[in-house]
Amino acid sequence: IYLMNASGGNVRRITFGGGSYSTPVFSPKGDQIAFTKQSGGRFSIGVMDAGGGNAKLLTSSYLEEGPTWAPNGRYIMFFRESQGGNPSLWMVEVTGRVERAVPYPGGASDPVMRDATAIANIRRTTPRRILDRAGSRRAALPFEKPSCRTD
Repeated sequence: IYLMNASGGNVRRITFGGGSYSTPVFSPKGDQIAFTKQSGGRFSIGVMDAGGGNAKLLTSSYLEEGPTWAPNGRYIMFFRESQGGNPSLWMVEVTGRVERAVPYPGGASDPVMRDATAIANIRRTTPRRILDRAGSRRAALPFEKPSCRTD
């Protein structure tokens, strides 16, 4: 993972070590980055300081990707897929101590947290939707997942 200013200059690598890092997403306050790491045939969701230090892996499984931050910055939502190919939504507290499945009828991937009460995601067979916390479908979602921040 690399950082750069909005003009594309001052490029600086912030991840080192074994494995492949991807899908970086800044926290709501901009002080941390959530990311996916692939190493040794497993995927993990992790966090690090916005400058690249203090990286910590929070989860590890067969396939985990698509981290997105809760608006309060305390949780990261992501999707997890088992070897059998059943994708599901999960949340983990940034400390890594609390991890739980998010109820959703059917497969899901690429979550986006829009506000404190709604969760958006893409099903593999239907358009992006907004869900309430119980997992019931509420409305179609017309926006794309944010992927960068400018300073």
